[in-house]
Amino acid sequence: MPIRHLAPALLLGILLAPAAHGFTWKLRGGASRCEEPEIFFSAAHNPTVPTPCCARPPELCPGGVACLGTNCAAPYQTVTCTPAPPTDRPNIILYVVDDEGYCHYGFMGPGCRTSTSGRTIPVPATPNMDALALQPANQGRGRVFDVAHSSTPWSLPSRTSLEAGALPKDFTDPAFHNRFIAQVLKQPDGPTYCSFAGGGKLGKLSEAVLGFDAFQNGKGLGKNACAPAACAPNCDAPPLCGADIPGGTGVQQADVFRFIGNMLLGPRTGGALDPSVTYTMAQPFFMWFGSVLPHSPHKPPTFIENPIHVPFPGATDFLFGPSFANPGQPRFPFADPRYASAFLKTEHDFPGYYGMIWWGDDGIHQLRQYLEGIKVWDATGTVQTTMWDRTVIVLMSDNGENLPRSKHAFTENGHRNPILIYDAGRAPSADESHVPQEIAHAIDVLPTIVDYGGHPIPPGTPGFSLKPYLSATPPASPLRNVLCAHQARSSQGLGAGRYALTRQGAVGRCAPATGTSCSTDANCATGQVCLLGTCGSGALCLEDDDCSAGESCTARTQKWCRYGHDPVTEASVPAPDKQPTTPCSADSDCAALCPSTDPLNCSCQYRSVKLYVQSDGSHMMMDLFVDPDEPGLSKSLRRKGPQPGDIHIGPTDPARHLHDRLQCCMDHWWIPPITSTGGVTLGNAACTGCEPQYECSRCGDGVINSNEACDTTNFGGRTCVSAGFSGGTLACTGACTLDTSGCTP
Repeated sequence: MPIRHLAPALLLGILLAPAAHGFTWKLRGGASRCEEPEIFFSAAHNPTVPTPCCARPPELCPGGVACLGTNCAAPYQTVTCTPAPPTDRPNIILYVVDDEGYCHYGFMGPGCRTSTSGRTIPVPATPNMDALALQPANQGRGRVFDVAHSSTPWSLPSRTSLEAGALPKDFTDPAFHNRFIAQVLKQPDGPTYCSFAGGGKLGKLSEAVLGFDAFQNGKGLGKNACAPAACAPNCDAPPLCGADIPGGTGVQQADVFRFIGNMLLGPRTGGALDPSVTYTMAQPFFMWFGSVLPHSPHKPPTFIENPIHVPFPGATDFLFGPSFANPGQPRFPFADPRYASAFLKTEHDFPGYYGMIWWGDDGIHQLRQYLEGIKVWDATGTVQTTMWDRTVIVLMSDNGENLPRSKHAFTENGHRNPILIYDAGRAPSADESHVPQEIAHAIDVLPTIVDYGGHPIPPGTPGFSLKPYLSATPPASPLRNVLCAHQARSSQGLGAGRYALTRQGAVGRCAPATGTSCSTDANCATGQVCLLGTCGSGALCLEDDDCSAGESCTARTQKWCRYGHDPVTEASVPAPDKQPTTPCSADSDCAALCPSTDPLNCSCQYRSVKLYVQSDGSHMMMDLFVDPDEPGLSKSLRRKGPQPGDIHIGPTDPARHLHDRLQCCMDHWWIPPITSTGGVTLGNAACTGCEPQYECSRCGDGVINSNEACDTTNFGGRTCVSAGFSGGTLACTGACTLDTSGCTP
């Protein structure tokens, strides 16, 4: 019987029955034994085993007895406790999918190209992720950061960066080795979180070293081990096989759900949770759930593995059919002759790769269905809610894959991955879900989770919390105007390659304030374009001084219509200066300008520019508005001449100012200078010509970056007392170092 058809009580009983565990509890403090929360906080607790597997919240007592004054009730009178005021900190799930590019999610659409032939194909449907990401289903509780970056296109360093909230260039800093997410959530400066790691390896460090209380250590238990039932006709949710959450090296529902059940206090029926009972949460949990990590299964469920199994009479294409995120979009065209050349011999596993996306999407479905079926009290103990309503989901891929120049490549295709945050406990609203003009990053995940967990963000953390973007008044100032990053091939080495990426909507085009009126480019002189009704040079710019005399940098937050590739003819992408100059606010505004054969790749977008400084010292600038696949980074394509999106840079070129600005940003970012593994010196203290708003990090912005001890009035929680003095006033120097002259001995 498909698992989705089981009655909730029976399902919970099966999943939470005291069978053999697939995960391991970490032994804390060197204890020979520890008790799981389910037992430690229950009448079955054994007083001779006083060590909980998770740090005991100070307001709770072992055995489930009451806290009386400063001590627990009998027989635990010697155990101290402090009744705490109600706090409503959510459970937090970091849901990490593997090798999924920025256009491999239904909510991101409209599609992307195959890795060898370059044909554009529709994006697969991801209905469960879409429901968290988009209105109206998410009711304003979710935010999608359309432009977010992994640290590297390599799995190990990118996942280490997620855990540590640090860039690979800072991995050698000892400060990052004791502040992984799970460790920070155990600090005494906030609620105590019990943490679980499931779904394969997190990086070169073990789950236990990273501070998790429990971790999944099975090896593919049950995965693809049985034949699923048929899914026809009109199957909207294919049957599962056994008790697996789809995908993951050994990630089982029994493991994941049993851990969650351990966080609940209340009666059980035959050892299983009772759906009719409202439970009390012993403490919130943090879970790293690694869907299909690492890199497997590059195989879809058997019912979609072979294309000939998909189109049968009356069937619903549950994987590649349209979702509300992409109404009217065609289904995945395995059998469409127009796309036949996309599936060459070298891409025979493409259906399997997209099947892996299905595994990740269905994992969201299974988690949500389970959490919505558990009733718990809110923080006051008086209002009934569901465990789902007390949970925050943060979703990101470790890096991209199955795009041109992606896996292991130093390109946007390998680095760019959207970040999705869904806060189920947030009040419904009509707020827009997409955040298109910010550059988010993997290093923002740690401060975001720590912020949700009620802990202060550790001093020196280079990332920013994204939680304020889910508030009624999101930040007015951008996270970053420029993102600086570097090429890293491992969690140990530093590559000499670097890049600087401008924020969406920060790039404008040069035009005079007054001049020749126009409606099309044909109304303007040779070399000019029509920009918002006035002829101008149209050069890309960040500030007015990037433009020639008489022109200013206009329309920096304006969206423009962009031509793309025709999926059938693969017509050339127009060069940067030949793109449409028609302003727009939605894709539909561009329909009349675009080829009717190219509905997937003509869109309304903000401009963004990227500068690469490669390990051989060569520089390349690219307009990601023109072509986000960055063909100019391909050595084989470069031999054929300039590629779409390439921005030529020479001593007298109009984009020279923009190039110098971004180069200075990168030079200032590497302060103090270091020597890369290739022997190249990175960083230039003499770089002072970069405007402050375009420095990747700077002293004086109130944010403590990795090379700063403080910044203006931000001391990261430090005081004279914490610095070893008896009192006084701590100060911050103009160089962002601590000034203790005002402290008293």
